[in-house]
Amino acid sequence: MISVIIPVYNQYSSLDVVLWHFCRQTILEPFEIIIVDDGSSDYDPSVLERYTSLQITHIRNKINKGRSHTRNAAIDSAKGEYLIFCDCDRFPVPEFIESHINLIDSPDAILSIGYSTETYNSVDKLKVEAETIIRRKAIYYKVISQIYNESGITDSHLCWLSTLSGNMALKKSTLAGHRFDCDFKNWGFEHFELGYRLWKDKTLFMSNAKAENIHIAHARSKGFYNESIINSHDTFLSKHPVDEVSLLKGFVLGEISLQEYETKINGGLKWMENKQKPILVNNINV
Repeated sequence: MISVIIPVYNQYSSLDVVLWHFCRQTILEPFEIIIVDDGSSDYDPSVLERYTSLQITHIRNKINKGRSHTRNAAIDSAKGEYLIFCDCDRFPVPEFIESHINLIDSPDAILSIGYSTETYNSVDKLKVEAETIIRRKAIYYKVISQIYNESGITDSHLCWLSTLSGNMALKKSTLAGHRFDCDFKNWGFEHFELGYRLWKDKTLFMSNAKAENIHIAHARSKGFYNESIINSHDTFLSKHPVDEVSLLKGFVLGEISLQEYETKINGGLKWMENKQKPILVNNINV
């Protein structure tokens, strides 16, 4: 069985679009969608009721508990061995589920990192075929995807930085006892921290260019990312006081390049061949 995990908080108009596109998946195998509402003030279950063709399990937190707790609740409720993570503001192309499953259906412990793009179209214009929608490669994904070759393979010791919980997949047996750390209360690095632990457990990180979902871009308040990065990095570093984590803040704030980061931790070097121009994060959006 396949379980698609979608947390939602105050974005039901976007969720409507996401579910519309999940009705158009190419995969023939059955799949469930687990939607966990994290105490939304605009809670609207009627959106879910429109999609009777989908097998939806709906969980609601009475109060806001944060992204880690919400995704963990979905993981623990999942019936499937195959877990696919999507967000309520990221709608899938038709091959999304099928492409993730094709990669992780392996005896190896694989984390499939999907292809992340974004659109600035208004929500009411997105219930159309995905191939017709104008979008661009997401800013952060454009940076971190450069560690992977055309076959989706990397020797980078920073592959855990591609753990993007809005578009990834793995088997439940690969996740094993790992969960998102609930000490990360707000927007932050809980996905990177989970990825770091999976990497330490020898999980194989692979890029999956066919598993695309499209982010519905929305504005954040001024200074939101910088403040969140600093607070979240402190939490991450307190749990893993090592160079790989210590240098993370400088990287995501655009102070050091991806190549410099890799070199400082004595990581993999092959991916950096023929990449002379510094790869820097700007206008961060992870």
